[in-house]
Amino acid sequence: PPPKRPPPPPEMKVTSTVKPVMDQVPMDMPKLDLPVNVTGGSVLGHYSQGGGARLAGSGGPVPLATFQPQMPRKAARSGLEKGIVLVEFTVNERGSVEDVKVLKETPRKLGLGQAAKKTVSKWTFKPKMVDGKAVSSRLSQEIEFSTN
Repeated sequence: PPPKRPPPPPEMKVTSTVKPVMDQVPMDMPKLDLPVNVTGGSVLGHYSQGGGARLAGSGGPVPLATFQPQMPRKAARSGLEKGIVLVEFTVNERGSVEDVKVLKETPRKLGLGQAAKKTVSKWTFKPKMVDGKAVSSRLSQEIEFSTN
């Protein structure tokens, strides 16, 4: 006799889940001058608004996730003890970093600028809020590489 076929699976009801949308309340926030968290003493830095302008009452951007760049091998092999990179970047309305530019790199040609640029592009922020809406903004960040 032919094998018995299993019964058809029960009919399942498909439902969709809707995530609640919360209105964001606009609020004045002070300018933050936050240090980059240091692990192993390899990086120090602080945030400043692009062009030195203070965004009073802007509501951000506020760093959510930052990562420290590692001293590039070329720089470490050269015996470099300290280096500074100034980067400028845009925090878009989604809080992602884009358009990272190295404004100053001391010393040059040891890969510090590229390391800083690659790392900053992975950072995430709570975007600047204007009239309850997220908007993009330009920031600058000085990163200090140090071996001690």
